Amino acid sequence: MTKRIKEESALQSAINPEKKILGKKLVRDLREQLAEKEILLSLNKDIASIREKKELLKIIHPKLKGLFNTEDIFICLFDKVNETLDPFLRVGAKKRLDYPGYEELMKSKFPAYDGFIDRILQSEKPVIFDIDE
Repeated sequence: MTKRIKEESALQSAINPEKKILGKKLVRDLREQLAEKEILLSLNKDIASIREKKELLKIIHPKLKGLFNTEDIFICLFDKVNETLDPFLRVGAKKRLDYPGYEELMKSKFPAYDGFIDRILQSEKPVIFDIDE
């Protein structure tokens, strides 16, 4: 028996039979949380092992892409006075890379307090924006 099956079995047996559905949901949620933590720990180890900026996105992009289900990944740094974000590293989907002015836009600085970025930075939980609004 694998460790995961043993853990699930122990959790299932600790729950009353009438709460079996709740137990299955709990086990599923715990698995998802564990998987997410394993990815984050793996990313942390990968980042710690990187010696050159060029290697960073090559190593972490596949994991971030899987974790967030996105093609576009941008890592920005605050300027010295925390007023703007400067794109540091990025991986963009082909349709964005082909967009006229994309490279020029990526060379620009983005205001950190624009009602969008500051809301993200102040939130303790993920924030979802409908870009079409």
